[in-house]
Amino acid sequence: MNFNAIPKQLTSVLNSCNITQLAKQCHFMQRMRNISPMQLVLAILNTLGTRTNINLADIHKNLCSQHDIGINYKPFHHFVT
Repeated sequence: MNFNAIPKQLTSVLNSCNITQLAKQCHFMQRMRNISPMQLVLAILNTLGTRTNINLADIHKNLCSQHDIGINYKPFHHFVT
């Protein structure tokens, strides 16, 4: 396995345009809101990397603190589920 190729592959996969396009194709996103798909992916990855047992509230807390977004939990829950 070539470990030098891993950062290139991650950067190409975790590109903001690619993630937004994928979110539109999957009908996860119908219009741009306060939370972009890239911000959500980064919050999920950050939460998965720092905790062993996570739930939606942990992702919400991480998203709000990481990107300085003031969103209530209930609308966030409806947006994600």
